[in-house]
Amino acid sequence: MDSANGVLPLALFPQGCIYRQRAIRLLDVAQRPWRVAFGSHSLTGIQAAVASGLGVSVLPASAVLPEHSVCTDLPELPPTELALISREGALTGLQRALVEFLREGLGQT
Repeated sequence: MDSANGVLPLALFPQGCIYRQRAIRLLDVAQRPWRVAFGSHSLTGIQAAVASGLGVSVLPASAVLPEHSVCTDLPELPPTELALISREGALTGLQRALVEFLREGLGQT
């Protein structure tokens, strides 16, 4: 999806989002012009913007809706890593439960 002037419209989460930073950096390295066409704190807002054609976004596979199209002509993002760091060095029981919850949710059991 390109706008008439060749600038890629993006639908992104606000500053601080790791996916936003990585997408913009990758497009800059590829020298692909872009602009933020839509921004939202809400996943459903980003999904709706993409579905309506306002822009493209970076979404986990689980958030891609049937009405979305996956872009194949853009630079591929490398896998994302999640990390949980504890001040005490060893994870507490609650932190270990969170890790297991995330592993199960991401299919990494």
